[in-house]
Amino acid sequence: MTKELAAELTAQYLWQVYGANMEDQTIEMGYDVATENTPRPMWTAYVKMKGQDQHDGYRVNIYSVWLDSVTGDLLSIGMDRTLEAKVKAGPDDSLDESKYEAVAKKLAEKYNIVHSDIESINCTGQGASFPTNAIGTYGDPDISFEIHGNNGEVALMSISRYDEVLKGIMYNGQYKYDLLRFKEMEKEAQANAAARQKSAPSAGGNQAPSLVITADN
Repeated sequence: MTKELAAELTAQYLWQVYGANMEDQTIEMGYDVATENTPRPMWTAYVKMKGQDQHDGYRVNIYSVWLDSVTGDLLSIGMDRTLEAKVKAGPDDSLDESKYEAVAKKLAEKYNIVHSDIESINCTGQGASFPTNAIGTYGDPDISFEIHGNNGEVALMSISRYDEVLKGIMYNGQYKYDLLRFKEMEKEAQANAAARQKSAPSAGGNQAPSLVITADN
């Protein structure tokens, strides 16, 4: 797929998901070759929004889109924004996850992100984004959910804990490889922990003596 066609698809996807108009905006395109973690080559698109005012309580800074460079399938889409209000970005221990799960289910069905009926939705945790890319007290807090489809697809969705706006989606075409990598990392960590435990000295006679120094009263 050519860069020009990928840019056209980017504009279409941004309109479909966010209602974003790319007129007078610049779509910066990049190309990522296939890697061990991402076996499919992709086009990456970033749009730094110019001339944007606050709308509905926020201003969009950047949109990002990843596309399969062969099929044009949407792999990931998201936005970075600045909230008009000062909102604490830390985790909320009293958060009602079921409230946001209902929002996530509604959005997942609206955008058909797993291309089938939804089998299950699982919360993966809370997070936040910061306009300055520096972690601080205030930002745009979010919560993420794994969406599982009856067809075996799985996607990751992030929505704002502040106003329930969709912040991003990673579709099955990319997320399935991320999940495989996470599982590999878990296995590596478990193997390393087992190796360290096996090589650690026992509490018996093979343990090296320790020197204890006490102060005189």
